[in-house]
Amino acid sequence: MKKSLLEDIGLTKSEISVYLALLELGSSTTGKIVDKAKVSSSKIYEVLDKLIQKGLVSFIIKSGIKYFQASSPERIMGYMEEKENKLSEQKNELEKLLPELKIKQTLSKYNSEATIFKGIEGAKTAFDDVLTSLNKGEEYYVMGASELIPSFSIFIRQHHMKRIKKGIGVKLLFSEQAKDWVENLKDIKKLTEIKFAPSQLLASSFILIYKNKILITVISKRDITMFRIESKEVTDSFKSQFELLWTQETTTYKGLEGNRMALERLVNSMKKGDEWLAYVIPALPKKFTNYLKLLKGLHKWRDDKGLRSKLIFTLDNKKEGKIREELSNTQVKYIPKLWSTAVIINVAGNNVVLNIPTKDFTAIYIENKFIADSFKSRFNQLWKRSK
Repeated sequence: MKKSLLEDIGLTKSEISVYLALLELGSSTTGKIVDKAKVSSSKIYEVLDKLIQKGLVSFIIKSGIKYFQASSPERIMGYMEEKENKLSEQKNELEKLLPELKIKQTLSKYNSEATIFKGIEGAKTAFDDVLTSLNKGEEYYVMGASELIPSFSIFIRQHHMKRIKKGIGVKLLFSEQAKDWVENLKDIKKLTEIKFAPSQLLASSFILIYKNKILITVISKRDITMFRIESKEVTDSFKSQFELLWTQETTTYKGLEGNRMALERLVNSMKKGDEWLAYVIPALPKKFTNYLKLLKGLHKWRDDKGLRSKLIFTLDNKKEGKIREELSNTQVKYIPKLWSTAVIINVAGNNVVLNIPTKDFTAIYIENKFIADSFKSRFNQLWKRSK
């Protein structure tokens, strides 16, 4: 028997010996188990207790004597599943903890300038500093903001009322998922500008930038932790990132109609000399048949307008590629399927459309020269390697 496998799932050698002995003995007293398993009599109760806790052994009492018996071998699978579930829970908890750990790592370089605040009372102290540091007519910036937990949401609303009364402005960059929540902020929109960006482009934490300070907020179900860094170097870095995201125009579209609107907008943005670059286009499941018809119509429309296009398909999607090759202003190349990504990237001019073929079929429209140029660079690299 491959006993090492039982060790791999968390059983000690003594536990394995006792469990296997009980499988052969059936209901038995400790004396017989010690003889059969070759385990020290001084440790037998400790080993049996651990097996009981794992659900692999049970006992009954007859005439004041304990008789132990092994659980069904199928119980080992149950024990394994419990370990997997616990490991999954620990993994989820660790994922929630990672942002805070990463922030602590960043803060290690700025220990002399860093201050930590805990809980709602700590948040009040930290946010009071924002209001006392800024004067009427000045503003601060927030990015990575998403829907907040109720207790913090109430506090934030009170903070904004104080901010408005003092005449301080704010620019809030929320994730797309927070749109419904933002609708409830109508009474605090004075001196407030709000924009949205895809969550993929924002940090998971809540980052507030003011003067030469940044306030990073990590919110969990149990607690709120804030890290304030006072450093012009760090603040300038975060402010540059904020301005890049703030000045780009980002819109999210949903469903087939949304994808049509995004791609039509891309074609309408094209000027003479622009090319519609699209990559990597894989063979899609039958449920996306209407999307393929939509693409065919859009490329026909683009071709009729005299606008050029270069398209990169995967080799398993030559059927769709051949259809595009029939258009006069279109070049098509192919790459191996393993080079495909989960997102179809479309670039024209300074605009990008990311088509994400998932259940709700999302299209993300980004108007930003820096981002568009980076995608064009990647396209050109693939184009050279394609056939």
